[in-house]
Amino acid sequence: MKDDSREKRKKLMVIDGYGLIYRSYFVFLNRPLKDPQGNNISAVYGFFRSLLSLMRNYQPEGILVALDSIQPTFRHEAFKEYKATRDKSPDDLKSQIPVVERILDEMHIPTLRREGFEADDIIATVARKCGEDKGDCLIVSNDKDLLQLVDGRIKTLRYEQGKYKTYGSSEVEEHLGIKPEQIVDYLSLLGDSADNIPGVKGIGKKGAVKLLQQYGSLDNIFEHLEDLTKGNRKKLEEGKESAYLSKELIVLKQISTVHLDWENWDVKTVEPENALNSFAEIGAKSLIKEVGGDPDAVSITKLQMDEAGNDSESPESIVEAQGLRGEGRYEIADSLKQVDKILAEVKKSGTAACDIETDNLNVMQANIAGISFSISPRKAWYIPLYAGGNKILPEEEVKQRVKKVLEDPAVRIIGQNFSYDYKVLKRWGVEPANLYFDTMIAAWLLDATSNTFSMDALAEHYLDYKTIKYKDTVEKGQLFPDVEIGKAGKYAAEDADITYRLYVIFARLIKDRGLEEVFYSLEMPLAILLARMELRGIRLQKDELDQYKRELDTDLNEIEHRIYALCGREFNINSTKQLQEVLFKERG
Repeated sequence: MKDDSREKRKKLMVIDGYGLIYRSYFVFLNRPLKDPQGNNISAVYGFFRSLLSLMRNYQPEGILVALDSIQPTFRHEAFKEYKATRDKSPDDLKSQIPVVERILDEMHIPTLRREGFEADDIIATVARKCGEDKGDCLIVSNDKDLLQLVDGRIKTLRYEQGKYKTYGSSEVEEHLGIKPEQIVDYLSLLGDSADNIPGVKGIGKKGAVKLLQQYGSLDNIFEHLEDLTKGNRKKLEEGKESAYLSKELIVLKQISTVHLDWENWDVKTVEPENALNSFAEIGAKSLIKEVGGDPDAVSITKLQMDEAGNDSESPESIVEAQGLRGEGRYEIADSLKQVDKILAEVKKSGTAACDIETDNLNVMQANIAGISFSISPRKAWYIPLYAGGNKILPEEEVKQRVKKVLEDPAVRIIGQNFSYDYKVLKRWGVEPANLYFDTMIAAWLLDATSNTFSMDALAEHYLDYKTIKYKDTVEKGQLFPDVEIGKAGKYAAEDADITYRLYVIFARLIKDRGLEEVFYSLEMPLAILLARMELRGIRLQKDELDQYKRELDTDLNEIEHRIYALCGREFNINSTKQLQEVLFKERG
């Protein structure tokens, strides 16, 4: 048998067209992008920004955009309620779909639609044929249905936390706890509220995974109903018909009229520059640059938000230009002479990242174990008060020195979630005078759609850097002051260093995107105001609350007795099971 493992495999990228269009629209929902005429073009802009980036970063040999059927599909015929619960697409989104399709045609990027079938069925057909042809297929979609296709040659690209993540078999299993070939049965049990696929009522994610881990498949689960708990057995017996109907809807079909076409899908035939005029019409300077055009040579009117928000340097280019990658160089100050030297450098610089280490996450109980500073990327210092269970430097003398620097309005302080540090420092007797930049707030302002703004996540996303984790630094049963000084110093100094590196990126992006007024005049002053409010707290009138509680108890007691009188008996109103019995069986 011929071994083709050394042969270069062709890579085909298949994009879920409407999936990417919809995500692009909703990403900008709170700050829609408008063309010079005031029309929403978020979906158009986001779609082509993503498409061009995907082609550049993944270098496929072939590309195809799969589109949904305009007419109802065979799934609607099999189940009239299919997708019936979906909200109607906004008009300003629907109007952008023909524009996207027109520009794809201009760029000679192939699209494929089959009436009666969804894009997922086209993707499944093409991906399987690509694998049979010994090619690799990369599916761009966040649709979990498509995870059923994943194997050695087929992978999905899912957009998560601001970037694309590749899902092969191991990633699917790690993410969901089941294998790709179990996805259909998993969704048949779970259902899909987005598509109004019913599944089995009462079976949740954990329950579905547990059943499949134990029995392997939907058929095998139903063959072993007698082995299940009484509750699960009843749910599955009642939901069997629904489970198999769901499976019929979830299985992706092979379309006989769809064939693999490497020649017509070859990226060499794509001509992005053909879209110059269309990008000029919507005022997208950054897309004009992306396809090799000169925005200054093209007659355009400035896009109302795009070029304030997106025609800027990319985070990657800032990272490269400023040399922000790689390990840092960290020093530990174990003498007051070194502390004086460090603080003199901080004061001379005028801008410094500051981070504190404490013995408690509770801001009202935390004591400071040490303070770190950074005034340039990949360099930081740690000033330890306590380490290895011992006192390293005299706390009061260090505090007075730090106080002179942090309470100097000329020293601009950078922090990551500095609200915590501010409150601990204030309790310690030091009130920073000029909190200039908080990287967590900046990250949120730049991408409010992200679901995490922790330093670890931001470092990995923007710097491709894995930070030292707290759990790997502080052993079980330890507090931070107990950690050996070298280990503590590296962890703490890295915090200040990464904060400074993120500041370099975010400060530039905030400027380029026209967000300086919002960030510096609104968000940063508000951060300190809120920290002061939280530290001061709120006085409660306990006697008044107690009196109100007694009034509520009296009212609730009266309502309970009215319920019992209506129902003809007493029962536990807090019991879902007893309430169901009364409402649905006894009361009808």
